[in-house]
Amino acid sequence: MTVRVDDLPPCSACGGKVFPLVLCESCGSVTIFRDVRSLGWTAPCPECGTPNSWELICDQCRTQFPPPGRPESQLTKSPPAQTPVEIGAVPVGRPRRRIKGEVDSRALTDLLSVLGLDASRARALIDRGYDAPWKIARAKEDQLARIPEVGPIAARKMVASFHLLNYAPPKQTKESIAQAEYECPLCQCVTSAFSSTCVECGAPFDEEEMEEDIRHAFAGEGPAALRLFYDGCLAEKPDDAELWYARGLLLESLGQSDEAIASLERASSKAPDSKKIKVAKLRLQAKHLQRP
Repeated sequence: MTVRVDDLPPCSACGGKVFPLVLCESCGSVTIFRDVRSLGWTAPCPECGTPNSWELICDQCRTQFPPPGRPESQLTKSPPAQTPVEIGAVPVGRPRRRIKGEVDSRALTDLLSVLGLDASRARALIDRGYDAPWKIARAKEDQLARIPEVGPIAARKMVASFHLLNYAPPKQTKESIAQAEYECPLCQCVTSAFSSTCVECGAPFDEEEMEEDIRHAFAGEGPAALRLFYDGCLAEKPDDAELWYARGLLLESLGQSDEAIASLERASSKAPDSKKIKVAKLRLQAKHLQRP
């Protein structure tokens, strides 16, 4: 069954307009679908694509309640989602790292609105580095309260709201993080969850969610951790030209020219028509020949 958003009744508390709200049980993201015309009883998370049942939220008083007429059988994620054209299909492939300083302000403001914060307080949080849900969820109440625009009352309410939403991102081990493949949003080069910059274009990445002791462990291992990442991925996917290419660029940056050329040659054999691989290999070979 498809539900037309325009046919949804107004908020029973204040009469305001309501919108579908998805609290993703997989990645923890919160999304208010303001521009969707119709939905099935489940909707895909725009971040990870997982189908979730949805609630309604009032745009005025922020009251949340279930959609009228939803069958009990549709309260879980198991039924297949009917994806409307307005949302768009989530592409299959590696997730993208976020460039440092880039913020999806609207999505985060929507989340903070659910938590009871107005736009000015939301902006203050974003400006002070709380630009992702997990960063806010991990903050202590006194840290949030010290932000002048937030204050102790709003901080207490926000922390309580996170508990009310049962915001609990999945636990990750160092091993699982070390195996997760991402790509740079600027050049699409394969990278890891813990790399601070892109090995191809040098773009600085924002931090991904992980326990701080795991983050410090990766930082302490330095480039060796990233090399192990590429080696581990290639052990599983030895025919992936993009992995060989990224590995070659990393080795080049470490001054290991012979191994870098070998990696780029492997990449070229897997993707002989790739111009970027050819250019990187020829550039490195020329540099290698010029060595004294």
